[in-house]
Amino acid sequence: MDIERIDSRREESGEVGVSAMLTKDSKEAAAAMFREIDKNKSELLSHGEIKSYMKASLWAESLLQSKDFHWKDLFDKYDSDEDGDITQVDTHSRHTLLHAFLHLRTL
Repeated sequence: MDIERIDSRREESGEVGVSAMLTKDSKEAAAAMFREIDKNKSELLSHGEIKSYMKASLWAESLLQSKDFHWKDLFDKYDSDEDGDITQVDTHSRHTLLHAFLHLRTL
């Protein structure tokens, strides 16, 4: 299952506000994942950090090998201000991306 389909299913089900829907445990898991991805401790997730994290993650292997997966699509969706990082400006997108990663890790 790809990230796009996870987000679409969430929207179709009427779920609102990613922060509102995340449980305390999943918020803590997302925060831990953010720290794990943020290798340079900049509090930003660069495209390079996200690529490195996903390439090193067994759970992402089938997604990355999918003919439908394109890095550009991922970053277009989650880097809303197109500055090359997932930043505080992209807070909603960052939580959505981390939530999707958490979901994919459990498949």
